[in-house]
Amino acid sequence: MSTDTEYQPINCDDYEYLEIACQRQLKLQIALNDGVNIEGQANDLLLRKKVEYLI
Repeated sequence: MSTDTEYQPINCDDYEYLEIACQRQLKLQIALNDGVNIEGQANDLLLRKKVEYLI
């Protein structure tokens, strides 16, 4: 697996912002590394097998 496709943990400062976004159920627009943009409402952050997921 190359380093640009390996999982990279969320920065602590960014994680705090995402927690606030989930608490307030804010609408987010996220730009992925491959240029794809995703829009949606932040609902929850999950940790599964040491990987964080934004729901």
